[in-house]
Amino acid sequence: MRLDERARAVELLRRHPGWGAPRIARLVGVSVSTVTRWRQEEGLAPALKRVGGRRRRVSLLGPSAVTLGEALARRIGRSSAA
Repeated sequence: MRLDERARAVELLRRHPGWGAPRIARLVGVSVSTVTRWRQEEGLAPALKRVGGRRRRVSLLGPSAVTLGEALARRIGRSSAA
């Protein structure tokens, strides 16, 4: 039974990377921490992350990626190192 739950959860995580662990946990019938652990074990990072109560896209490019503020500053011709 546990393998079926895991397979279903992993399939949902792959199909819907923006869905949160609580939503998938309810659908599969396991705890949120279990879904979170499975997501980490499978290397499936969520596409969205909560920041300040809002969902934001997480950069998959790593720490060298520019922030939204830097991108906007570059777009309007200002240096981000002010």
